[in-house]
Amino acid sequence: MAPKMNPSEPKPETTDKRSGANPVKAVERLYPFARRSRIVMVGEQSLHACRKKLAFLMVSLDIPPARLESIRKRFAPLPVFNRHSVEEFEIHFGFRNTKVAGFKKSALATSMLRELKQSPN
Repeated sequence: MAPKMNPSEPKPETTDKRSGANPVKAVERLYPFARRSRIVMVGEQSLHACRKKLAFLMVSLDIPPARLESIRKRFAPLPVFNRHSVEEFEIHFGFRNTKVAGFKKSALATSMLRELKQSPN
């Protein structure tokens, strides 16, 4: 016999596999794979030199707004995400004092881009 539920209590969350509603996954789980596959590039000059090979840019949170706007203009067609601090870049990707990182076009970068667009941050 199933336990009786009080109508004032919140119902437990159920997921319907047929509805197609996927919970938002953290993109951070893909960072180690990006690091190992060497799709992450740093340095504004090298990113600008091969900007046609990039899928998107990730910029640190502690970058000045004026510089962020100049990066957005310089890499106009690419999506730019203002996501992590410099310390988090070092933890996730192993690059010290990195404020701008670019991700080369690949299936992994496409997956990361899709999840970044879906994430609330």
